[in-house]
Amino acid sequence: PVLRLRRSIGVPRRRGRIRKLRLLAVVTVLFLLSGVAFSLGLVRAVASEIPSLDPARQQASSQVDSVIYASDRRNPGNKRVLAVLRGDESRVLLTEIGDVAPIMRQAIVSVEDRRFYEHNGVDIRGIARALWEDIRSKAVVEGGSTITQQFVKNAYVRNEQTIARKVREAALAWQLEQKWSKNRILLAYLIS
Repeated sequence: PVLRLRRSIGVPRRRGRIRKLRLLAVVTVLFLLSGVAFSLGLVRAVASEIPSLDPARQQASSQVDSVIYASDRRNPGNKRVLAVLRGDESRVLLTEIGDVAPIMRQAIVSVEDRRFYEHNGVDIRGIARALWEDIRSKAVVEGGSTITQQFVKNAYVRNEQTIARKVREAALAWQLEQKWSKNRILLAYLIS
């Protein structure tokens, strides 16, 4: 009789509301767990690619010629070949971070990634800052990539502009930071 009275005067049933809240909580937890599982799976999947990022390995296998051009300012289409660098001549391979002057290391870190020694390959604060600046400017004006992410991007031959590449790059950067020291990453970035 009391239930009939509550329904007739418009008092909502609490059971239905509680069930909906429970369902929403379960769906939210499942969504979060699937996101975490996806992220961990992606990080583990890209871990096998880390050895291929090593500049020493790339140097040995790369036999691509580099060409240095001189262009004529009066006729921009007219390019003259100044030099052709073959295979091993294409880059100088430094073996120790001590070979790079400390002032150079500090300059690169301060310009490219001030929080390089504080993050684990992906700087969430830097990404948020860059996103905020891009939204304010209504254009892409600032990047949020770390030195580690830039190194991963430079080490890849495929450099398509997709969200999937950025996610893969972030996952590889995070995994790389777990295996390599900051000095090794900085050296690899400088010589890549």
